[in-house]
Order: sequence, then structure tokens, then C-alpha cells
Amino acid sequence: MVFFIPGPLREQTGGRAQVRIDAGAGTLGEALAALWREYPGLRDRMVNEQGEVRQHVNIFIGDENMRDCGGF
Repeated sequence: MVFFIPGPLREQTGGRAQVRIDAGAGTLGEALAALWREYPGLRDRMVNEQGEVRQHVNIFIGDENMRDCGGF
């Protein structure tokens, strides 16, 4: 799975614009957990203290925003 990292978050990925995670994740939650294990600094910038995705963060699978389909 490939994550495209926006400019403001690249500091957490060593400057990488794309991150490949080979975790065999079956769900979005599993994929994000694998991403955060590899790059723990991303988690606090993507989700709040309650574990909810921050308002300014959008996660897409293909062209579909997961916020619009209740995919979180």
C-alpha cells in the first residue's frame, strides 16, 4: 500500500512524499496502524487525543475520500 504524504507531514517521514507499507492490511484502520508503527510521529498529527482523524486531514482510497463514506 502506498501513502502519499503532504508537504507539512513529510518531516515525519524523513522528507518522503510517498511511503510504501507492506503490512498486508485488510482495512483502513490496519493500514494506518502499520503506517504509524513505521512513522510514529504521523499519528499525533493525523488523529486527536480521542483517536479521531483531525478535521484538516483527508484520507483517500483512489478518488474516494474516506470521510465521505464513513470509512474511518
